[in-house]
Amino acid sequence: MAAVAPPRPSYPPHLPPRLLSAGILSDAQLESVIYAGEAHGSHLAGSYTVDETFDTVMAAPVDAANAVRFRRGWFLGDGTGAGKGRQVAGIILDNWLKGRRRALWISKSDKLIEDAERDWAAVGGYRSDIVPLSRFRQGASIALEEGILFTTYATLRTQAKGEKASRVQQIIDWLGRGFDGVIVFDEAHAMANAAGDKTERGEKKPSQQGQAGLRLQHALHDARVLYVSATGATTVQNLAYAARLGLWGTGDFPFATRAEFVAAMEGGGIAAMEVLARDLKALGLYAARSLSFEGIEYEIVEHTLTAEQIRIYDAYANAFQIIHRNLNEALKAANITGSNGDTYNRNAKAAARSAFEANKQRFFNHLLTAMKCPTLIAAIARDLEQGHAIVLQVVSTNEALLDRRLAQIPTSEWADLSIDITPREYVLDYLSHSFPTQLFELFTDDEGNIHSRPAYDADGNPVISREAVERRDRMIEHLASLPAVQGALDQILHRFGTELVAEVTGRSKRIVRRGDRLCVETRPASANFAETAAFMDDDKRILVFSDAGGTGRSYHADLTCRNQRRRIHYLLEPGWRADAAIQGLGRSNRTNQKQPPVFRPVATDVKGEKRFLSTIARRLDTLGAITRGQRQTGGQGLFRADDNLESAYAKAALRQFYQLLYAGRIAGCSLSEFQDATGLDLLDQDGSLREELPPITQFLNRILALRIALQNTLFAAFEQLLEARIEAAIAAGSYDIGVETLTAESFAITERRTVHTHAAVGAETRCYRCCARTATAPCLSPRRWRRPGRRAAGC
Repeated sequence: MAAVAPPRPSYPPHLPPRLLSAGILSDAQLESVIYAGEAHGSHLAGSYTVDETFDTVMAAPVDAANAVRFRRGWFLGDGTGAGKGRQVAGIILDNWLKGRRRALWISKSDKLIEDAERDWAAVGGYRSDIVPLSRFRQGASIALEEGILFTTYATLRTQAKGEKASRVQQIIDWLGRGFDGVIVFDEAHAMANAAGDKTERGEKKPSQQGQAGLRLQHALHDARVLYVSATGATTVQNLAYAARLGLWGTGDFPFATRAEFVAAMEGGGIAAMEVLARDLKALGLYAARSLSFEGIEYEIVEHTLTAEQIRIYDAYANAFQIIHRNLNEALKAANITGSNGDTYNRNAKAAARSAFEANKQRFFNHLLTAMKCPTLIAAIARDLEQGHAIVLQVVSTNEALLDRRLAQIPTSEWADLSIDITPREYVLDYLSHSFPTQLFELFTDDEGNIHSRPAYDADGNPVISREAVERRDRMIEHLASLPAVQGALDQILHRFGTELVAEVTGRSKRIVRRGDRLCVETRPASANFAETAAFMDDDKRILVFSDAGGTGRSYHADLTCRNQRRRIHYLLEPGWRADAAIQGLGRSNRTNQKQPPVFRPVATDVKGEKRFLSTIARRLDTLGAITRGQRQTGGQGLFRADDNLESAYAKAALRQFYQLLYAGRIAGCSLSEFQDATGLDLLDQDGSLREELPPITQFLNRILALRIALQNTLFAAFEQLLEARIEAAIAAGSYDIGVETLTAESFAITERRTVHTHAAVGAETRCYRCCARTATAPCLSPRRWRRPGRRAAGC
């Protein structure tokens, strides 16, 4: 991205000189104000009509009735901690001083209004200028002459209720259809999936808040739209909300429709997404700067499972194989499937398997996270002795499970509990509530096909399969006898205590230790603010945060705060969302910090854990390509390219793995043993290898629930095949590594060619042909050459 120059702007911002002289806005932040103003000064090509629902936009002639032109938008994609809030305030102030005294600021959480007020006050505004939409009842008119209306995406998606108009309509009525002020979509990635998507399981419906964001843009055609996100999209489908960039249907890019755009990007792979980001910058529609990573250290903390932990893991792996076999038998007993392999109710079968696989992944994720804690706790203790401050990033808090368990216990007993909320509870909860036990009755359709449907008695109550219930109860009894492993968050709290640990999560209750007793502690809505303040004031040395505290918050060594200790940021649980993981890492590396943090991802030596790293590594490649024009930048150095096990090379290696397994050439595991252990069926009815084999994600899911020794055996074989594939592609020159730095003694440009010139801004795409001069290294013979008649030195 740094090699791409944006167009020269001509927009004059209207800002008080003191903002620059006093350093309130840096040169880079002023640049954002200028480029936003430049983009907002023009409209997208073409005219359009918008229907009454604001959902449908159609191209129309310029002279058509009610035809409108959409004002061009701008995307601020600076990295986490780069001061995007201050830049947003600067852009709003620029328009405010030009007479546009109404603005809309939409963000992810209502708690972020304090950050908005802080940034607005920093550029000279009054905190009272920012008014939350929640102050006005739905359906009521907004009695505000001027000001910045602040709301969240969750509020924005509120639909009409009876005579009460939707929140979107309420905002439109206040701004007016001719509104030409600023609309800020802060944390714009929250509008992902605005237009729906296609997945392996079928159509995925559009998100309500993504649709609400699009309706605002359609209704207020002349608004100055500003998208703000450090993690704009992890897939090209998720860019549907950025309609004002003109990526399709406007002539700025060669795509007539969004479908064409998505197809072209997917066809071109990550390389096409990298070019897209650079083109947007070249057009002056996108900025994606990031803080320097100078001084930041990366250290992987790997926990090696102990013999006892391996025994526990293997016991649960065996238990899940038992559950899987019992699930198949329960489906037969309930008439969902037949003994001959026929399926009588596909939806019920799919729902049962989906619930099982989801709970299995969740359980092993929690189990591995909990098993890391002995090494993590020891590392934290050493860091505290060295005078550092600890930032711990997690995803799971077990809040929903805790609430369900507490609902079964009288509040009079909350002061002295004897329960443990452990990962095992997820499996027990699944067996109790999601394991299929309802009987289905068989029936024949008009074409003679046998199907099944839920059976009910004369009173309308579900008929229960006695065999399925007996199987379920035996499994619950077996699981209850297995050893429990305490959850990671509770291990941290119980080891260091609430006096030392600040918790910034969404939990309203938690179990804490008081002497030798466990009791319930209620956390008020303001707890996260108080805990953050205690950490930044150095009253607490450890801060644990989840997604609830992973966006817009600052936990860095701020020069304006008392706690300026070096942050040791542990990524204990990356989760599934690449954007959330990177947002979390940005909490401890921000502007105005005394010293940069140390990033320490925490992992185990369990091969199956790569299931979780693989998905996030794949999405980080796409994230880096879309938001930074270079795939390697997405993970900020925390993940390697070979962590992505969902690439084309991995898929080809997996097919080869299946073929070798079928041929009996995988040492340590036969085909029948593999099928029994994983539940994956690789054979057709005639005994040959199936044409459509289980995909890589399903393979990784099943590997996760195997005994450690078998995991290692299978993964070693698979990784060997994958490495061979990648090495062969590199040798053939076909390996797609994205942006590459070429080195040589010298380069000479032999040809310059302009491929395309943008009609509006004059930005050029050029192709260069270079000649590289590389010094050859001498190849020395083992025996030195001798001249005839002369004796070689040293002989």
